[in-house]
Amino acid sequence: MNCLILYNNLPFLEMLKASINKFNFLKIEMVSPHLPDVLECLNNNRIDLLITDIHITQQPDLYAIKAVANPPLIILLTAQQAYVTEPFDLEFADYIVQAAVFPKFLKIHQNIRDLSRHDAPNLPAAASSPAFFYVNTGYSLIRVNLNEITFIEGLKDYVKINLTQSRNVITRMAMKGIENKLDCKKFMRIHRSFIIAVDQIDMIQKTKVIVAGQEIPVSDGFKKTLQDHVALNNFQ
Repeated sequence: MNCLILYNNLPFLEMLKASINKFNFLKIEMVSPHLPDVLECLNNNRIDLLITDIHITQQPDLYAIKAVANPPLIILLTAQQAYVTEPFDLEFADYIVQAAVFPKFLKIHQNIRDLSRHDAPNLPAAASSPAFFYVNTGYSLIRVNLNEITFIEGLKDYVKINLTQSRNVITRMAMKGIENKLDCKKFMRIHRSFIIAVDQIDMIQKTKVIVAGQEIPVSDGFKKTLQDHVALNNFQ
C-alpha cells in the first residue's frame, strides 16, 4: 500500500515513519505538512492510505481530500484517545494515539490490508466515483465539476482543463496522472496531448473531432479507441 503522511510534528513524525517502515506492505510515498502538496500527490499517484492529524476533520480540508477521484483510506493521529469519539462515523479507517504508535499498527495493520484488498464495502459513498475534484492552482484549490469538462490539453508539466462557458483551469499535473483518475466510460484519450469528454463530442471526422466547437486532432495510436466508441454508439 502506498502511504502519504500529512503532518508537521517532527519528533513524532520520525517515530511514525520508523513504525511504518517495519511493515513490508506499507510504502511511504510522500511526507508533507502542506495540504496543496498532498492534493497534488493524490491527483498524480495511486495513494491507498493517508495518515494525518485529527485536525484534518476541520472543513474544508477533509472535503478537499475526499473529493479526489480515488480518495485514500484515512487514519487519524491524536494526542489523546479522548479526542476521538466515534472515528468510523467520521469516515475514517482508524485512529492512532501518539503514545502507542507501533502497538496500534500491530493491532490494525490486518484491518487496513483487508480494506485495501476488497472493495471496502463499509466505506462511505465518497469512495465511489465523485462528481467533482479539486486541483491546485498556485495557492488556491479550484473545484472542477466532471460534467463541465469538455476536453483536457497537456502542456508539458501542466494540464489545461477546458470547461463549459469558455472557462479553463491550468494545474501542474501529468496527463497520465489525470487520465488514470477519470472514468474511461466518460472520458477518452485521442491524442498524446488531448483527453475529451465523450458527452461533449459534436462531430467525428477522419483525423479530428469537434468538441465544444474546438477541432482536436486524433493521433494514429488512438484511432482504434475512437472507432470502438463510434461502433458502440452507431445506430446504423
